[in-house]
Amino acid sequence: MTLKNSEIKEICSNYNIGDIIKFKKFGQGVVNNNWLIITNKGKFVLRAVNEEKSINNIKSEFKYLNYLLKKGFNYKIPYQLISKTNLLYQIKGNQLFWIYQFIEGTIVKNSFSEKQLKEIAIMLSNLHLIIEKSDLKNIMNNKNFNIKGVINESLEQINESLKEKNEFSKYYYLNAKKLMDIVKNLKYPKLETYPIHRDINPENVVFKKNKLIGVIDFDNVSFFNEPLAKDIATLFSFYCFNKNDKNKLDLNLAKIFIKEYSKIRKLTQTEIKAIPALAIMGCLEDFNYEYWLFKNEPSKTNFEKLKLRFETALWFYANNETIVQELIKCI
Repeated sequence: MTLKNSEIKEICSNYNIGDIIKFKKFGQGVVNNNWLIITNKGKFVLRAVNEEKSINNIKSEFKYLNYLLKKGFNYKIPYQLISKTNLLYQIKGNQLFWIYQFIEGTIVKNSFSEKQLKEIAIMLSNLHLIIEKSDLKNIMNNKNFNIKGVINESLEQINESLKEKNEFSKYYYLNAKKLMDIVKNLKYPKLETYPIHRDINPENVVFKKNKLIGVIDFDNVSFFNEPLAKDIATLFSFYCFNKNDKNKLDLNLAKIFIKEYSKIRKLTQTEIKAIPALAIMGCLEDFNYEYWLFKNEPSKTNFEKLKLRFETALWFYANNETIVQELIKCI
């Protein structure tokens, strides 16, 4: 998305954020578009919302963020600013925008230290404690781990990939069906579902030195109600992978995470047993996402990323019992 200078100034003029000195578009981010706005009153983020999100989705996300603040979540979050006319967002044309205070810090993109991994475990366990005591549910009200939604998305993209003749689409077509069959036949224990973050990746956590100070991009809380263990299962692929073979879980790092997390919120054996299945489902979701990127934002993906999602799912499937046995020792 491209905005003219005059359009950015017009949107920002609706907020008490001072006079604009300069602004620039962030390089990261795919689904949403974000601009760093620097004014004489500080730094802010102007966020253009993904077209798939309705106003109800936005309100659901804002309600979630407000709840975290109210309950004393001890990390900075992208809390929405109120406009001069007491609105939570602005609409320009068909696009919805909102603004929050920029969270100053460092995004760790490469190697994470053990201390940083523990910091993420502490943050996530505190987040989960707050959410599981809430009555928050998003408008989607997904049940049964959202299996039906993931399968339907896969089927739609498989049909699209049939029309293409490139290597990326062929690989997706051949292997999406294999992952679908695995996901459909997995055993999913009964767990309560909540609106989870679902995307605690390195671009969404903000550090100052080794201290985690902020979490951003709560987009998914307005779309998914899933088990809290899904957050753990999906973040393993970002922080606990084997350095020499990224499709494999480093069980030592995973155990460090689980031990630190469990100091604050005790995981049940049922949750631990669900982690491999939830990781495999997450791989299928991300496999679908990589194909969506290939079709819509090809510069944001590549064949190796697609292949990694598939091979990671197969590894979790083949090592299900070992993963559970090792992680249960940590609780």
